[in-house]
Amino acid sequence: MRVKQQLGGGYLLATSGATLALLVGLMLFAPSISQPEASAVEDNSGISTYSTTPTVGISLPTSIDFADVLPTPSGATTTATADLTITTSDSAGYSLYLYSSDGDNSLRPKISANTSSIIATAGGVGLTLSSLKPNTWGYNLGTEAPTDSTTYSAVPTDNSTPIQTKDTSDTNSASDTYTLSFGAKVDSTIASGAYSNALTVAVVAEPRVIIYIQDLTLSECQAQASDADLTVKDKRDNNEYTVRYINGACWMTQNLRLSGGQTLTSEDSNVVGTWEFPSDSLTLGNSSTEARSTISDDPEHALEYGGYYNFCAASAGTICNNTTVQDAVQDICPKGWRLPTGGTSSEMADISRYVSAFPPVLSGAYANGVPNYIGSFGNWWSATVSGNNGIGQFTLFYNGYSFDHLSSLARLHGLSVRCIRSNPGTLTINFDGNGSDGGSTASQQIAAGNSASLNANGFTRTGYAFTGWNTAADGSGTSYADGADYAVTPATGDISVTLYAQWGPSIQDLTNAQCQSLASNNNYTVYDERDGSDYTVRYINGACWMTQNLRLAGGTALTTSDSNVTRNYTLPITQLDGNSLSFTEPQTTISSNTSYGGYYNYCAASAGTVCNNTTEQDATQDICPRGWRLPTFNEMDGIRSYRSAFSPVLSGLYNSGALYDTGSYGYWWSATANGSNNQYNLYYTGSSLYTPLSYKFYGISVRCIRSN
Repeated sequence: MRVKQQLGGGYLLATSGATLALLVGLMLFAPSISQPEASAVEDNSGISTYSTTPTVGISLPTSIDFADVLPTPSGATTTATADLTITTSDSAGYSLYLYSSDGDNSLRPKISANTSSIIATAGGVGLTLSSLKPNTWGYNLGTEAPTDSTTYSAVPTDNSTPIQTKDTSDTNSASDTYTLSFGAKVDSTIASGAYSNALTVAVVAEPRVIIYIQDLTLSECQAQASDADLTVKDKRDNNEYTVRYINGACWMTQNLRLSGGQTLTSEDSNVVGTWEFPSDSLTLGNSSTEARSTISDDPEHALEYGGYYNFCAASAGTICNNTTVQDAVQDICPKGWRLPTGGTSSEMADISRYVSAFPPVLSGAYANGVPNYIGSFGNWWSATVSGNNGIGQFTLFYNGYSFDHLSSLARLHGLSVRCIRSNPGTLTINFDGNGSDGGSTASQQIAAGNSASLNANGFTRTGYAFTGWNTAADGSGTSYADGADYAVTPATGDISVTLYAQWGPSIQDLTNAQCQSLASNNNYTVYDERDGSDYTVRYINGACWMTQNLRLAGGTALTTSDSNVTRNYTLPITQLDGNSLSFTEPQTTISSNTSYGGYYNYCAASAGTVCNNTTEQDATQDICPRGWRLPTFNEMDGIRSYRSAFSPVLSGLYNSGALYDTGSYGYWWSATANGSNNQYNLYYTGSSLYTPLSYKFYGISVRCIRSN
């Protein structure tokens, strides 16, 4: 929205006396163009005007008189001069107009019987006073008194073209004085008398626009700040900053000076939700855990040096320690802006080649409660952690003549901040089945600076279990679990990546050596050939353990080729939720809670081989996959100190047809007997593992082991 303010005035030009004399008179009058009322306006570009129109003033004498002139045959000259002062406030610029009030720019006689006139000099071509043709006149607008070399142009007949434009955007106001002069030449062919004309002087001023830094887009920055700084305003405290489009990104070219004590919100800052910015000063001393900041009070350089922030403050309270290896994704930058990346191949590395465009300042840094090296160097925080100990962050260091983008400092220091706005970008993730023989997984997109759960795997491969995704087809890159969170850094542009499905062997085919290689530090996913269920396994204390409860349902046919049996066996469908307790009848129930899995009495767990309460008998056959078996008492006892790796769950047990202790305890069968009625089991209290014993008629969980 552009709002114009105009003031105007009219000139009266006249002649009098027996000899030819010219008189120019000025009368101020209201402008002929109506003025719209200005108001604050904000559109999608984030540009607003002030809530009032700029004030405009014109200072000019009410009349200007030519000096008397005695015409000569070759033409005599005369001049008239006055100071013209223009004042504006809240103005981005103004235009000055001079034109004939009635569309006739000649000097006409005041006595109607006199038909002579002094016409305007030819067009807009400037002629010196002596070069004017006889009986012509013109004007000049300058900043000095006219001389013999001053040129004169014809007064315009309308207000279509300004005679002077002025940009005041740097100062937001104007107080400019010009010298307005007129020149005329007359010869003896013109009748003596008074000649006059009325002229209008008008000033049209434009309100100074506000461009909020939060709303300035990258494309707008490129259009307006590629060759020079652009001034923007921060909505949070009305501080003004200059920005510049440099090497594909928009950079602040002044240090941030946001004071503590404010509430930052996701509407105005690069934070999630809100953050109360503490007002604690860096003069309190070093701290990595408390947000501290100080605004420069240097009498000569306060605006230039801006604010100093420890990293807890710079990261908006999100990285407040000296141990976490973590890049900042939230900070005190305005919304849409952020801390630049640092280190090798970073945004700070890129800017180090643009010293003059970035204009670094020697603002120094705070340490131990006092400023250091002010006037000697400058230092700015990056978002990127330095090293692998989490103590420091990369910084941009300026020594007075060049940059070091690989500098790093402890997070307790107070450094300057300059924010960047780059291409927000979108990461497209494509999924490759990598040998799959069925199914598909749709691509997905994640905007820069965000994270999302990966699309669930939809690929299948006969004879294999899906074990996750990897950035390399051979699994040598970065791995991601199915549905894992995938974070996209704020600096990411429009790029694509491919994640390749990883396929593992069936649990029946996984050897102990493979388990040791693949699952010593993390769970590894395999699948059961019998029902297609996936399970995680872990190499613990010299053996490969299932780290999820078996959930093999009743009715499943077990064979010697897929199960730990010496003859084919079909797991009965009799449920544990009846009222009978049975040593002799196989009973099983599958929980609707996948982590709880299945519950089996011992007759079922031993694949129908230990189904009495009269014989003390270890199980040698069971419902585990081929190559796997129920663990022994000693193996269970040996895993008690590996609770975390074993990943126990509080699945409870069945007794007398009812499920007990879910959420409180967990139980798992062993292969080892303790008398005729009981078998040892592994028992989990929620904090510790034990190896007590249970009646064979209880329905409890099963986890299998593969050992050498």
